[in-house]
Amino acid sequence: MTDAKATIIAAVITGVLGIVGAAIALVPQIITLQRENSALTEQKDNLQEQNEVLQEEARTDVSALEKRIADLEAKNKTLSDEISKTKTNYETVQANYEAALIEIDEKNATISQQEATIADLRAQLNHEPVLAEAPISIETGSDSDAPSDAVSEHTGKPDLWLSDMDFFDSGGNWNIGGVTKDNAGYEHSHSLDRVIDRYGYSVDGYRIYILDGKYSGITGFFYQDYNDRASDGNTVLSISDYSEEILLWQGTVGRAIDPVAFDVDISNVVKLKIELSGDRSNYTSLGDVGLWVS
Repeated sequence: MTDAKATIIAAVITGVLGIVGAAIALVPQIITLQRENSALTEQKDNLQEQNEVLQEEARTDVSALEKRIADLEAKNKTLSDEISKTKTNYETVQANYEAALIEIDEKNATISQQEATIADLRAQLNHEPVLAEAPISIETGSDSDAPSDAVSEHTGKPDLWLSDMDFFDSGGNWNIGGVTKDNAGYEHSHSLDRVIDRYGYSVDGYRIYILDGKYSGITGFFYQDYNDRASDGNTVLSISDYSEEILLWQGTVGRAIDPVAFDVDISNVVKLKIELSGDRSNYTSLGDVGLWVS
C-alpha cells in the first residue's frame, strides 16, 4: 500500500507540477492580454471623450444652424413685408399716375378750348390798328364804339414776348411773365400783372421799354383779374410813344366788362410806355403781350 500511495502522490505532484508549469507558461499570455485590455480600455475612454466632444460640437452646430434658420426666417419675413409694402406703393403710384394722366388730358382739353377762345378773341378785335400820327383809339371793353368786324393783322406767335424784354424805367410793383386768368375765366401767359405797393395801396403803374423802332406792332389782352372780377372800380390802360409823347391806344376794363384785345401799330417807336391808372390798377393784368417785327 505504501508503494501505491507513493505512486499516487507522485502522480498528483507530477500533475500539479504540470498544471503549474502550464499556468506559468500562460503568464506571458495573460500579461499580454492584460496589456491589450488596458490599451483597449484606454482606447475606449479616448473614443468616449471624442464622442462627447463630437456630440458637443454637433449640439453647437445644431444651435448655430437653428439660429441661422431663425435669422433667415426673420429676414424672409422682413423681405415679404417690404415686397408687400412695395407692391402697395406701386399700386398707389400707378393709380396716381393714371389719375394724373386723366387730369393732364382734362387740362389739355381745357387749354385747347382756351386757345380756341383766345384765337376767336384775336380774330374779333374790336378796334382797327392805328398809326402813331393818327387819332388815338379808345377801347372800353364790350362798350367799345369800334367796328365789330375789325380783325387783327397779326396771327401766330409774336417775335418777342414783352415779358422777356428788360425795361428802361418802371413805376409801381409788377409781376412779370407769369400766368394770369381774366374775368371770363381764360388763362393768359407772358403776363404783366399789377400788384399793390408795399403799404397795401393800389397806385398807378407804368413801364417804359426801348424799342429803337425795331417793331411794327404790339398785341395782347387787357382785363380785370379773375379773383377780383366782382370788385368795383375801373382801370385804364394807355399805350403811348414815350419819346414823342403821343398816345397810341387806350382801353378801360372793370367789373362786368369783357377782356379787351388790342393790336397797336408801334412803327418807328423808339421808347414805348405802358401805363395803368384808375381806381384799382392792381385788379387788372395784361396777358399774351407780344411784339411783332412785321
